Amino acid sequence: MIKKYIYLFVSGLLACMSVMAQDKPHHEYSISLGGGVSSFKYDTSAGNHNYGFGGDIGFGYKYFFNNNWAVQSGVEIACLNAKTDNLEALSYAPGLRDSEGEVYDYYSAVSDLAERQHALLANIPIMGHFQTEVFDGNRFYISAGMKVGIPIVAKYKTKGGRYENKGWYTEKENWADSQKFAGFGIFYDRDVKEDLDLKIAFMLSAETGIKWQLPNGLGLYTGLYCDYGLNDVMKNGHGNPLVTQEIQPDRYYFTSNSALESSHYDKYVHEGGKGKQITDKVVPVALGIKLRLTLN
Repeated sequence: MIKKYIYLFVSGLLACMSVMAQDKPHHEYSISLGGGVSSFKYDTSAGNHNYGFGGDIGFGYKYFFNNNWAVQSGVEIACLNAKTDNLEALSYAPGLRDSEGEVYDYYSAVSDLAERQHALLANIPIMGHFQTEVFDGNRFYISAGMKVGIPIVAKYKTKGGRYENKGWYTEKENWADSQKFAGFGIFYDRDVKEDLDLKIAFMLSAETGIKWQLPNGLGLYTGLYCDYGLNDVMKNGHGNPLVTQEIQPDRYYFTSNSALESSHYDKYVHEGGKGKQITDKVVPVALGIKLRLTLN
């Protein structure tokens, strides 16, 4: 559905621009640098969400139909950062088997956990551009449209935390909670750094400010920009266990999934516990200052 809207938007934009074309068209190339809040927006039910700072660097192209109207595209490499801290959750993974083949449900009560999320996106803008002279050959401008964000790198890193791990053996109706050789017990500071699986992001985008006329055919855009994601970018959804475990005959191992793709429970499932997502819809957002040097 989103792709359909993008197609209709671009088709309409090009049709309008072709109608308005009056003067000789010209091309404009630019390099840009932006910075400010550049992060993921989401609400969390098990901790605190903090926006992070980042920015982008890019190459742009505008095709001017006349002195006022243009269509622009290009590519930008955008850096996004976010953090979830004071995370407290009861993780649940059902139907595991121990080294002797017996089935149990694995629980981990996690507290005081912090997680940072980091991503690089290749953003491709498809935008309409309007500008008009305001003083001394300098121009007010506004651009609006959409961006498609293609994930390049995405990672999460957990730090600190207290894990109280135990297994509920349903057939025996008994807890295993002290066998550290099997991964049960209380553990601290299990730092994890893993990849984060993201989908392509579709974003609304706008930019506005002043274009300053410089000597030798150069120009400098100075303005504010804003990007807002439309779709949830989490490829694996939000229903995974926060903590996962693997039992082998000679060792134990447990690790953390990202809070962005995990769920937690209000109490033990065999006592009627219900699960919910740790975060809701995760979308990229950006708000900052943009500098763009142009060559006509």
